[in-house]
Amino acid sequence: MVYAPHLMTAQDSTAMIKKAPQGRREPFGLLDARSPCDSCTRSCLAGPERLVGLGFRCWLVGYQTGDIACWEQAWDTFARELGPIRAKTAITELSCWVRTVSRDAQRTITVYPNPCATFCRDECLAVSMIAAHQHGADRDARASAFALLESSMVDDVVATSQAFASVLTGIDVMHASSAIADLASRQQQTMIGTAH
Repeated sequence: MVYAPHLMTAQDSTAMIKKAPQGRREPFGLLDARSPCDSCTRSCLAGPERLVGLGFRCWLVGYQTGDIACWEQAWDTFARELGPIRAKTAITELSCWVRTVSRDAQRTITVYPNPCATFCRDECLAVSMIAAHQHGADRDARASAFALLESSMVDDVVATSQAFASVLTGIDVMHASSAIADLASRQQQTMIGTAH
């Protein structure tokens, strides 16, 4: 099967993962689209949040597979939504941020196949990082980075996500504050649940 994420259905991607040779780790995690993120909210699926989520998805898969079609799809989406001049500025910072995430992650970052209408946990954390920076919630941005990378070495990712968020703010692409993951609350609930 030829890998073409922009043409794959969730069923195709699941079949591809199941056919991977034993002992060989896939370069990225392509999830089954039937299991959306538990924390995904309606705001995560529309407007600027959707644009960043799709950009993250396409750019990450492009880095990890070397398939330029993924980057072209990200460009087409940003240019359609923002116009080519604003898209150029945004895509430049998007690429720096996603490259840093890909480089610094201590685990496999997972994404849904591109036609999927919902976002997985990692995609939601990426969106949360940008939303947090735009709303001055730098601790939440850092917490999202930590949860995404599973590493305490998040400074470069935080810096590049801040730069991307600043560019988006400068071109009037603002995320809703509801897109910020409430990681502190979830951690407290987990700690309370495990104490019993």
